[in-house]
Parts: sequence; C-alpha cells; structure tokens
Amino acid sequence: MKRRTVIRSLAASAAASPAVASTGWSNSFARQLRDDMLSHWRSTKEYSLEVLEAMPPEHFDFRPVEEQMTFAEQLTHFSSSNAGYFSGFGKDVAGPRPQRPEMLTKDAVRTFSQATFAYVETILSNLTEADFSRRDILFSSRSGPHTAQDIFFRAYMHTAHHRGTIIAYLRLKGIAPPRWRFPPSGAKV
Repeated sequence: MKRRTVIRSLAASAAASPAVASTGWSNSFARQLRDDMLSHWRSTKEYSLEVLEAMPPEHFDFRPVEEQMTFAEQLTHFSSSNAGYFSGFGKDVAGPRPQRPEMLTKDAVRTFSQATFAYVETILSNLTEADFSRRDILFSSRSGPHTAQDIFFRAYMHTAHHRGTIIAYLRLKGIAPPRWRFPPSGAKV
C-alpha cells in the first residue's frame, strides 16, 4: 500500500512540474523571465511599428532642430542598435544581422525595422538556459561584458527612449500617436 502511494506521488509530481527534457530549462524562474521578456518584446515591436505607420512618408526626414536625428534616422538607429546588442549572442538561428537601408523611405525603414525586430525575437525565442545565464556578452569594443538580461533591458529601454522622441515628432506635426500599452504577460504561455 505504501509503495503504491509513493509511486502515485512521484508520478503526480513529475506530471505537475515542467519536464526539463521537453523545455531544456531546469530553472523555471529563468524560463518564465525569458518568456515574459519575449512577450514584452513582441508588444514593443507592435507599438513601435504603429508609431512608424502614424508618420506620413513625406515627414520621414523631419527633425525638430538640426542637431537631432530625423524621424527615419531615429527608427533605424534603435532598430540597428537592437540587432547589434543581440548579435552578441552569436546565434546563427536568426540568420545574418539585417543591414540598414541606404535610402530612408517609409517602406525601407518599415522593412528594416520589421527585420530587426524579427531578428531579435528569433534570438530570444531560441535562447537556451545556458545562453540566458551568460555574463560575457560583448556587442562592441567600447563596452565591457554584459549579462543576457542586460542585453534585453538595454534594447528595450533604448527602443523606448528613441520611440518617445519620435512620438514628440508626431505631436509636432499635429499627429496623435498610437495609444501606449504594456499588456501583462501573466496569462500568456
């Protein structure tokens, strides 16, 4: 009788906990944090592309003052930077890093931004637990080593910073920006 109880308990415990073999992650907190980061990355992609779409093509070269980047330059700057940050993982699964377009038309900037967001999403989606635990990621000769989480937060905050700037550009052109959102990822799997 005791043996059956123990066997049932072990079977129930194994069924209730995530199987390392199926996910490749033994640390469920790290896996959940990576999944939440991925969910928020998808949201920031959607919102950033909505901001891009809000600006008419004839204003992609707009800048409030000469010292600032144009609307198109701001978008390509944070898009290019994000790809640069995540290229430090050395994950071939994402393919080659997207290259900045020479002509900064709305179509070219859209295509480039979509490609860089997809590049980062592919890398995030394919991170292993060992990748997520890294503390040695270099993305430029000017910076020291970063953790995987540093890279994510750097890209996320850098995008928010420059997107906030271009939202001001929209307002200066009399365009109401898309409504900001930050959906919770608690219910997502």
